[in-house]
Amino acid sequence: MEKPKPVEDILLEANAALSVINLTYDQMNREHVATKIQLQKLARELETKNKSLQNLANIDGLTEVYNHRFLQAFIEKEINRSKRKQTNFRLVLIDVDNFKSFNGLYGHQTGDFILKELCKLLTLCLREYDILARYGGEEFAIVLADTKVDAAVIVAERMREKVAKHTFIINNMKYNVTASFGIAEIAPHVDTLKRSDLTDNADKTLLESKKKGKNRVTVWRQKKKWFR
Repeated sequence: MEKPKPVEDILLEANAALSVINLTYDQMNREHVATKIQLQKLARELETKNKSLQNLANIDGLTEVYNHRFLQAFIEKEINRSKRKQTNFRLVLIDVDNFKSFNGLYGHQTGDFILKELCKLLTLCLREYDILARYGGEEFAIVLADTKVDAAVIVAERMREKVAKHTFIINNMKYNVTASFGIAEIAPHVDTLKRSDLTDNADKTLLESKKKGKNRVTVWRQKKKWFR
């Protein structure tokens, strides 16, 4: 039989083995913490990128205001909110007068510049919770929440005047444009108007502004009478 190891040697070997185990555990624990931190960082980056992608999906590439898709979804949400709170809101449609002729005369690059500058001017007249969206081409839409008709007219007139008085300058050339406005309202808690009815009424008032000479504001009343 082999001579047994001294107890002291056995204890030393056991302590050495235990130290290795502890070292391995500490290393694994550090690696686990590092992995967890990395995963949290990746999750934050992914969340940020998802928000950026969502914003890109909702923003018009040229003017950097909301796009038509976002506008329609927002109006639907606003209708539901208005039903709950028993309030109404107004939709303003805006069209740059004679813009197709302007593009043909001065070129699309100048036209694009006008649209971008126009949005900056319109935004200056809005509250933080109002939204401006590109409805299509040279048409834009504004949703005014909890706004009385007189206040909506004041906002639209302020925007119309600001656009008409502004001098657009690009490549040392000066340009002037005007815009026509159509305002429609909806009170979801008392009437049966749908989103399509609201946009249709706003479009009719905009057309009326065009017929009356452009560069003006027209309001649609629920009783189908023109105002202004």
